[in-house]
Amino acid sequence: MKIYVSHDYIRSHYKHILESDAILIVNNEKHGVKNYIGGNVLMEMGMAYVNNKKIFFLTEMPTEAPYLDEIHAMQPICLHGDLINISKNI
Repeated sequence: MKIYVSHDYIRSHYKHILESDAILIVNNEKHGVKNYIGGNVLMEMGMAYVNNKKIFFLTEMPTEAPYLDEIHAMQPICLHGDLINISKNI
């Protein structure tokens, strides 16, 4: 756990989000959950959302998470596995 605190990744990622136009979430399957979104990614999505950054999911919207309402509220754009779809939504 110390490594995460010593590198201050949360603030570092926040600075990158502020410098960006959008974020891309690579939500592959993890732990047997299709289109997985974990706690850290949810936090980054929230950071992007409150700073008016677009949120893209590489795959589809997750269907298994205790925070699906929050994910839907941030209105992520699903790319359906095709990065070319970013240009259609900028």
